[in-house]
Amino acid sequence: MVIRRQAVVEQILDILSERIKDRTYPPNSKLPSENSLCEEFNVSRITIRRAMDILVSRGNIYRMQGVGSFVSSISQIANPIVNPILFQDLIRNQGYEPGIQFIYAQIVPLTSQLAEKLKINPDEEIVELQKVFTADGEPVIFCSNIIPKWVLKGTLFQQVLRQPSITEPIFDFLANECGEPLSFYISTLRLDEMSNCSIKLKDFSHNIPALVIDEVGYNNQEKPIMLSVHFYPGNHMKFELIRRRNIL
Repeated sequence: MVIRRQAVVEQILDILSERIKDRTYPPNSKLPSENSLCEEFNVSRITIRRAMDILVSRGNIYRMQGVGSFVSSISQIANPIVNPILFQDLIRNQGYEPGIQFIYAQIVPLTSQLAEKLKINPDEEIVELQKVFTADGEPVIFCSNIIPKWVLKGTLFQQVLRQPSITEPIFDFLANECGEPLSFYISTLRLDEMSNCSIKLKDFSHNIPALVIDEVGYNNQEKPIMLSVHFYPGNHMKFELIRRRNIL
């Protein structure tokens, strides 16, 4: 397999994570040796070891000294609180059929607060995407993404305004179309009510509590590329966390 030189560790990490997710490497199975992976990806052992170290830190795999690395039996637990995950996958993993309803994509005023979070000039244009993810047709995630114009290079800005569906899956869109792969989020969790969500749907009761995640997404240069606000009404979704105690 040929691996591009740019962001080599991230590429290998994505491939190995996907193999764990789709059970190419089942729970408790032994992973190929570092030497085998070096030959497969045509990279150095240091590169493979860095990717494996990240998988260990995430709890996806564990090491047995002198034996090798194995897939954790609880590595399938995924949620947007710990690691970024596509909402379609999150919904599907909980046994529902995912869907998406695009509300709008439009240019919105840039406030001083938004400019500060995105680290952009006051005259920069931004576009807001509003969409609702559904589980078996029921609204379960109300999502707002704000992306600055500099991220939407060339004609992408106008394309997004005309056809917001091109932005999904959002991680693929940022990486492949914008050339700005998401590296990490800084997130804030809070409790609120759906009545305070800017997205209003007909025949949906907004008088219910919601978990809200406010996020700033960064690229590999630690530059903000997207703001997100996600409302999770307390009617369907649930999240599981793996909480590990560090023992020195």
